[in-house]
Amino acid sequence: VSVAPEIKARLEKEKQETALTRWIDSLRKDATILEDGKPVPYQPSLPPEEAAAGAVSTPGKAPAATPTAETILPAAAASTAAGPSDIYPSLPSVGGWTYQFSLSGFNYGTQDLANYVPGVQTNQNFPFGFGLATGMDYSLESTFQVGLGLEALRKNTESVDDTLSNFTYKWDSAAAGPALDLKLLIPMDESTNFIISASAGYYFLLGSTLSVSGPGSEKAELSASNWGGKAGGVLEFLLDDHKNSALDLGVDYRLLSFSPVTTKVTSDNGGPALASPLLNPDGKQADIDFSGIEVNLGLRFFLGKDYDKETPNF
Repeated sequence: VSVAPEIKARLEKEKQETALTRWIDSLRKDATILEDGKPVPYQPSLPPEEAAAGAVSTPGKAPAATPTAETILPAAAASTAAGPSDIYPSLPSVGGWTYQFSLSGFNYGTQDLANYVPGVQTNQNFPFGFGLATGMDYSLESTFQVGLGLEALRKNTESVDDTLSNFTYKWDSAAAGPALDLKLLIPMDESTNFIISASAGYYFLLGSTLSVSGPGSEKAELSASNWGGKAGGVLEFLLDDHKNSALDLGVDYRLLSFSPVTTKVTSDNGGPALASPLLNPDGKQADIDFSGIEVNLGLRFFLGKDYDKETPNF
């Protein structure tokens, strides 16, 4: 009896099984396989003859089942359905908190006392200020955060010399207030995000004064409040292997001005006794304006973020 047809059929079957195993291995290598919600490290499958030999040569141990397309494809589908934070470790965890702290410098482009009296000389060299901000963000989604912050701003001292009456005016202004922050995170790679940010809050003039010196002296406290906000973009760079801290570099445009301004004279030693130190000659109340371009440098810390650096995913 000829056994050639039987041998030929067996060889063809083994060849098909080997080809199927290689194809499945290629899927396993490119896919993220999840087991109980955790990634399973890639392990190449044994050829059919080696798998069969292992099953026979290991008594008392159940042979490992050869993966099939039915067991691989659902895992690949699970990887495709995973959330953004499972694919990009640069993103925060859903439901997690992020603490942020930043320093800023801004060019507001206006001089609040420059036109105080016709013919005066303004000695302010550059309309520049700086700010501090801190706050907490909550991740509603991996790519969307909402938070509450506290911000303080200060402008450089402005000095005005009134050569007609021989008086010098020095003005200092600072503002602070709470703000609501919104952030849309766009992952660029495993260690970099681009963030579109916006905030709005209610600000108060704090520690703002006008001092007048010359033949006499006068000092007044300034107070006002108003809504303000800013919007811009941020590049975020993750700093550590666990993706828990980041350096942020951003540029914003701020809208914030105070008008009218309430004045309270606190000392008067033969000074000009002005009804309002910020009253311009045209009779309009001057604005104290913080609006302008702002550059930010900040740090962010993702609290409670669980990242396994042994695998590319959470």
